[in-house]
Amino acid sequence: MKGPSVRRLRRLLSASALIAALALASLPAAASATPYVCFPTTFVRDGNPLTAAQLGGNVTGTLDATGCDIGVYYDSSAFLGDVNGGAISGARYFGVVVNGGQHDVIHSSVSNIGDTPFGGAQHGIAIYYTGESGAPTSGTVTDDNVSRYQKGGIVATQGASVTITNNTVTGLGSIDFNAQNGIQVSSGATAEVSGNSIYNNDYTPKSFIACGLLLFDAGGVNTGTNLYRHDESNMCNFGKGGGNFSPTP
Repeated sequence: MKGPSVRRLRRLLSASALIAALALASLPAAASATPYVCFPTTFVRDGNPLTAAQLGGNVTGTLDATGCDIGVYYDSSAFLGDVNGGAISGARYFGVVVNGGQHDVIHSSVSNIGDTPFGGAQHGIAIYYTGESGAPTSGTVTDDNVSRYQKGGIVATQGASVTITNNTVTGLGSIDFNAQNGIQVSSGATAEVSGNSIYNNDYTPKSFIACGLLLFDAGGVNTGTNLYRHDESNMCNFGKGGGNFSPTP
């Protein structure tokens, strides 16, 4: 009786193990983490070409750029498209870069652009228009919500021509590690800047001034009515009235 009982017990255990294995096999596989996909660009900062989560094309939904330097990168070569109804976040250097061509950023949000955690490095700009490629650069930035940027909210520089209207640009509040600027027009760029709500750009040390709107060697700016709240200085015009400003490069 002892031998058969042992064999019967072993058969029962084997059957139980088979049932358990089949049950585990029928369970859905655990979702694996999606690796970051960052595409190389020719846009150089700090001596290195930056990467982007998307090269051109339309952005109409969520674009998580965590792990990349730029959210979406446009230039005049072949990267057509606009940001319309997009939600871009997570990039280290820029949320949107337009470096040539005509591209719009409208009805969208751009947030959490900078280092983790935020620090004093002079990058982390939500929306950046520049003509440094040598190609004409233009666009419309309107009805956007820009927040949680390390250095700057919306920047037009290096001869770009941008219409910046009806946006909400919100800095980090009173901080001691970076002199933020809400909107900046600089280095020969031209812009219309009106109807914007610009908040919470305040640098607590007295070495530099954080500006709601910074004009720095601009080519020409038409400033309509903008609403400022809790900015260290509402509007800064470099060379007029003194002050030591820290423009975005």
